[in-house]
Order: sequence, then structure tokens, then C-alpha cells
Amino acid sequence: MASRLFSRHWVVLLALLSIALFFTGCYPSHPQSVFDPKGPVSDNQLTLFYVIFWAAVAVFIVVIGVFGLTLFKFRARSGHSDRPVQVHGNRTLEIAWTVAPALLLAAIAVMTIRSIFELNEPPSDHPMQIDVMAHQWWWEIGYPEFNITTANEIVVPVNTDVSFKLDSNDVIHSFWVPKLAGKQDIIPNKTNNTWFRADEAGVYQGQCAEFCGIAHALMRFHVKAVSQEEFDRWVTSQQGPPATRTGNGALGQQVFLTKGCIVCHSISGPDTDDLRQGRTEAFMAGKAEWTEGEPNQTHGPNLTHFASRSNLAGGILENTEENLRSWLTDPEKMKPGNRMSRLGMAFNHPDASNKLTAEDIDLLVEYLLPPPELGAPEDQDGGSIAKRSPEVILNEVGCGSCHTLDEVDGMNGTIGPELTGLGARAGTRESALTAEEYIRESIEMPGAYVVDGFSNLMPSLRDSMTNDELDVLVEYLRNLE
Repeated sequence: MASRLFSRHWVVLLALLSIALFFTGCYPSHPQSVFDPKGPVSDNQLTLFYVIFWAAVAVFIVVIGVFGLTLFKFRARSGHSDRPVQVHGNRTLEIAWTVAPALLLAAIAVMTIRSIFELNEPPSDHPMQIDVMAHQWWWEIGYPEFNITTANEIVVPVNTDVSFKLDSNDVIHSFWVPKLAGKQDIIPNKTNNTWFRADEAGVYQGQCAEFCGIAHALMRFHVKAVSQEEFDRWVTSQQGPPATRTGNGALGQQVFLTKGCIVCHSISGPDTDDLRQGRTEAFMAGKAEWTEGEPNQTHGPNLTHFASRSNLAGGILENTEENLRSWLTDPEKMKPGNRMSRLGMAFNHPDASNKLTAEDIDLLVEYLLPPPELGAPEDQDGGSIAKRSPEVILNEVGCGSCHTLDEVDGMNGTIGPELTGLGARAGTRESALTAEEYIRESIEMPGAYVVDGFSNLMPSLRDSMTNDELDVLVEYLRNLE
């Protein structure tokens, strides 16, 4: 008897604990609670949820109430052995319990469809555009209007409609920022769209909401809503190259090159030529075998201006020297299943000399987290980077290390196809593309078409020039005879 009573008490205790935990997740102040909307999308969705929820509560009360009343009224009583009256139908009741739910469902359907259409597109005609590429298990964030690429952190101005183009690099993911918008699936080979607007400044947590593999629970990101003035300053800082590294920072850059980090991570800046040459040398030395799939595929985040980000490791750690050092020491311990520990030459190369030492890690930390940079970014001539000529662009992004072009000094590489006369050939490469479309595709997605007789070694150059520069370069190459 005591054992049975003890078990009953435990059942009650566990039930109460489960209820408490359930309602803890609904508490508005929780970082991932949907009950504290901070934008019109989440507010609209919460309003619809409340309508459906309270309608369901009303139905539950009526159904369970009638059911309980029936059980009580027609319960078997001692001393009453007579067979109760048998009811074989009640047309009025049957019509009522058919029509009432149908009307309720119709009303919910109307409100749901109205919300779907209202939230399908942002109300403003020209929302800010952000491209999101989901990877296992991190987020690539692109601002095409500003030619900025970052990772795991979305910076937006408050009270601004932001439209997102969502794509997947591998499997199905789902984009979800509970306080700003409901989840939107991201499906390979299919572009989906969503939008939100942050009404208040602050940092909002986001995450992948579709199971996507071993590190799914650790695939997070943050949305930072800031004032328009602060956003403009952020854009200016991100568009410019980081300061040239000196001392231990310069030594850290060499570690970044020689230990294969450059194979998976992109870096833009005043040393872009050296970095891209390092990538080429890494491939030529056979280190490309330590990447999975095609060498030009993006395996890791763009690390330009990494020091300006508030988090690392796919949004799970605060971006501090201590956390970065721990991450570089043992990424598998910090985030099980991550690709860096599995594919990075610095972690699994059979030659111990290629692996990171404690000294290497200290130098990398100095390289990736330099002192705060001051001043607005400018090119080496003190002018806007957007003023570069096509010839300068070709040299500064390192095209000459792989390609030959007779009319540009320094372009005498033999690893890639010759560019002399490209304009006459470009229109015949792919039947579905014009010459201009083919050249643009070759710059942005070089792995989409590989010329016979050449290896697929070229990295995407979409982060190495502005949109205006890209247009100028495409036009220049199209007219090469």
C-alpha cells in the first residue's frame, strides 16, 4: 500500500513539474518566446494563434462539459436496474453539431488565408534585401545592395521592412526568429522568401527549426536591430577592407594561409592577392583533398571583419578571445558534428606539421581579433573602391595567377582558361545563357560550368567587388576580341 501511495505521489509531482516546464517556455520574457512579438509579422501570427487557441478552448469546454454531464446524469446507480431510454437520433442536435464546427472552421480558414496574403510580401515597395544561405550548421548572410557577406549575425535597422531570400546549400533547414517572424522552411534547389520588421532595437535569437543533422540544435544566429545611424556606420565598416595586420597579426595571417584555413574561409582586404594566391597554392599542393565536394564550394563562413561579430561557431558562443581559442583548439568538443574538425587540414592531416599548434592558435586569435579599427575604409589611393577599372579589378582579385590576358600586364597564369578572345567564345559555352550571363555566372558561381581540360579550382569572386564593379567587369570581358 505504501509503495502504491509513493508511486502515486511521484506521478503527481512529475505531472506538476511537466506542466511548470511547459508554461516556462511560454513566458514572454524568454528569448525564444513567441508571446512577446517585436514586429508586425510576429504580432499578426500571435493574434491568429490566440483566436484559434481560445476557439479550441471553447470547443474543449463544451465537448468535455457535455461528455461529463452525460456520464454523471446517466451513470449507473445502485437500486436502478431498469434499462435507460434508448435514443436513436436527434436531428436538431445532429445538424447543430455539424453546422457549428463547419462555421467555426470556415471562420478560422478565412482569418488564416487573410493573414497568409497580408504577410506574403512586405508592405513597402522597396524593402531591404538580405540573402540567406543555410549550411550544415551555420548561416551565410549576404547584403546584395551593399556587397557585404557575413555569417550567423543579421544586422538590420529598426522600423525597416527586410525581405529575405532563403536558399539551402545542402539539406532542408528552417529560418525562425520567434519574436519577429514564424518559421519558413529552406529547401534545396528551391528559393523561399519571408520578411519581418523589428519595431524595437535589440538582439533577437534565431535558429534552425527543422532537424538537419547532428548539430541541428546548435545551428543558431542573432538578429541585431539598431538605429538607422548605427546601421549606416556598420555598413561603412563592413564595406571597407580590414586594417593590414602587423606583428603577431601578420604571423597569424601566414598560419591562416599555410595551415589550409583559406581553402574553406574567404577573406577580403588589402592582402586579398596574397590570400587568393595562398588558396591556389593550397590546391596545387594537393590540400584540396581535405575539402568535401568541389573545391570552390563555400564550406565555412566569410571571415572578413570577423572581429565585429558578437558570436562565433554558428551562433553558439560569444565572440571572445577565450572562446575563439577554445574553438580553434577542439571544435568537435564545442560543436559535435561540425565540418571544420572533420574536413579541416589543420585538424586531421596525417602530417603533424600541418596541424595547429598552441602557438599557431595564439597567432590566429591575434589575426582574427585585432584591436578595434578606426576610420572610414578607403582604397590605397584614398578614393572609393568602386572606382577601380576592370584591369585593376582583374589584378587585385588575383585573376592573373590563373588566367592569361594579353592586354593586361601581369596576367600570365596557365592554371585556368585564357581570357584573350573570351567575348567571342562566351556565347557558345552554354546554350541557355548569353555571353553576358555566362561571364557573370563564371565569376559568381565558377563551378556551374567548368571548361573541358581544366580543373574546378576557381573560388567565387562575388565578395571581392561591388555590384557596380561586377557589371563593369562583365561588360569588359564580354567585349574582349
